[in-house]
Amino acid sequence: MAHIWLKTLNASVGWQPHRIDDEVILASPLLATESGCTPIVPPPRVKRFKNSAGADEWLLITPPGTARINGALDQVGLRILQDKDEVQIRGCHPLYFSTELLPQVEKFPGGAQPVHCPRCRDVVEPGSEAVCCPGPGCQTWYHQDQKSDRLCWTYAEKCSLCQQPTALTGGYRWVPEPEDAP
Repeated sequence: MAHIWLKTLNASVGWQPHRIDDEVILASPLLATESGCTPIVPPPRVKRFKNSAGADEWLLITPPGTARINGALDQVGLRILQDKDEVQIRGCHPLYFSTELLPQVEKFPGGAQPVHCPRCRDVVEPGSEAVCCPGPGCQTWYHQDQKSDRLCWTYAEKCSLCQQPTALTGGYRWVPEPEDAP
């Protein structure tokens, strides 16, 4: 999962994330309500695909010459986006792409080998409530099961392996700042 950051017209609200599950069309209704964009045909889109290693990649598809990524004009109309890329569609205010995830409690799916919680060192059982650390390159599973009183993820303020904050009610660590955008 990823998201795009759009600056709202309301200055007190500022930047707002919009979640992308598989694909988002950057058409007038989405951009116009947030940033006053003029339509481009066909509308630009961001689409998820799996690379050869099975990891998620995000492709920006635009008519050639209608988008700038980090200030550089995209002449081809196809660009794999990276975390914190600035995207400016012709006639629109900039938006930002981000792959940052927030921690969330979910059912542990299990795996081919037993997975051990780095906090308590016990096995995380398939189907139990757990959190997968969203830190870049971490993706380590922790217990977070209210029923069994195993709250390993929220036991400390940060992931024991990557320093990702463990608050389940926290926000994004990176938000576009005023110096990031005009």
